[in-house]
Amino acid sequence: MMKQALADIDNCDLLIAETSDKAIGIGIEAGYAKARNKPVIYLRKKCTPLYHPVRDQRLQGLL
Repeated sequence: MMKQALADIDNCDLLIAETSDKAIGIGIEAGYAKARNKPVIYLRKKCTPLYHPVRDQRLQGLL
């Protein structure tokens, strides 16, 4: 499934990432698109808190 997603990203002009739910796959796909110099548009529901994994782990004392 991931192989197909990456192939689809290779063939697209931009990636729209819906980030209301935390999911590793979304991050992998967005990172891959950015590495391929594809624009990434991030969308999330207005009531969804902004999530930043590295910052949030530092705040919790995990890093």
